[in-house]
Amino acid sequence: MNYYNLTDKAIVNEIGERLKTARINRNMSQDTLAEKSGISLRTLQNIESGNTSSKISNIIAIMRTLEMLDQLDNFIPTQLVSPIALAEMKGKQRQRASKQKKTKKQDESEW
Repeated sequence: MNYYNLTDKAIVNEIGERLKTARINRNMSQDTLAEKSGISLRTLQNIESGNTSSKISNIIAIMRTLEMLDQLDNFIPTQLVSPIALAEMKGKQRQRASKQKKTKKQDESEW
């Protein structure tokens, strides 16, 4: 599936559908999953229906209860620093990302 062609809402819907399928495959009711995850039934229903106002911490709680946390590596793989970037840093540890430097435009006024 090419996620770049989908809207954010469509991706949220897909996540909700996958969590719902995982719950059903484990023969677990919404009530049981919500209770074991420590979230309200309404929150679980919102997530499964693709409501975009859901917090990621709720999704993590659901994944934990469904024993799916190991799939986070597939969801967001660990990012490695490229060897070229590492060589450019010359052994320094990067603390934060920096803003792109703006080039100064020459004043074009005739003053």
